[in-house]
Amino acid sequence: MIKLGKVSLWIGNFKSKEDLNSFIEEKYDEEGDVSSEFMSFLKVEFLDNQFQEVDFYQGLSTKQEVFEGFSYVESFIKSIPDLDWENNNSIILIYNFEYTPLRRQKGKIQFIDVYDYVED
Repeated sequence: MIKLGKVSLWIGNFKSKEDLNSFIEEKYDEEGDVSSEFMSFLKVEFLDNQFQEVDFYQGLSTKQEVFEGFSYVESFIKSIPDLDWENNNSIILIYNFEYTPLRRQKGKIQFIDVYDYVED
């Protein structure tokens, strides 16, 4: 799923920033294997969190407001559809990652799509 120049987007609705952080928090078992609720949801064994950007927001209603401050966003924001930003409060972006879902899953997060991005 590693693919240079691609960014995968999820939106979600969490009770709090702590709930979102718990969802993406990586935990190690006794054998040193890493996992998180997010990784389990995606059915992947590894995510490089160095290429991950996450934000919990409140009171924002436009795409421009929600994505302000994200890396390279100007190169792909026009491709993101208008969504129900007010009824969501979380964004997860993974750069250099082309996610291909086995099926659309429902839960705390929803996969939106993969976009091309250009580094500044």
